[in-house]
Amino acid sequence: MPAMTFPNVDLTKFDLSKFDFAKFDLPKIDLPDFDADRVANLARDAAYITVGFGVLAFQKAQVRRQELIKQLDTTKLPVDQVTKFVETQVKSLDGRLDKLEEIVDGVVAQVKDRLPAPADAVVDQVHGAAKAARKTVRSFAVKAG
Repeated sequence: MPAMTFPNVDLTKFDLSKFDFAKFDLPKIDLPDFDADRVANLARDAAYITVGFGVLAFQKAQVRRQELIKQLDTTKLPVDQVTKFVETQVKSLDGRLDKLEEIVDGVVAQVKDRLPAPADAVVDQVHGAAKAARKTVRSFAVKAG
């Protein structure tokens, strides 16, 4: 099969300044007006709030772990009872964190509904990063427990 050759086009002398664009009746496109700084600030604030919730949850888990350690030192309960108690507390905390995450997701969805379309992508990226941060913090909390 012979090798394909593409035509060579020289555009070095092509001058658009001589082209009359007024001859074309192009439709007018109205782009939505939005304040990019406000969108960026909202996205940043949403990320800070989401990460803040994750940090607070992590700190609460740490405090609860310390309380459990003190309780275990003073009560000397059998290991089975302690294990069951810790598992129940972790499940309870995990359930509360799930509810908190649902609330945060709902707030972010409400904010997204009020933003113009170009800002949706930014909010999605920030929210995705914040969710990943929350999952990381939760995994640390589970490991620390």
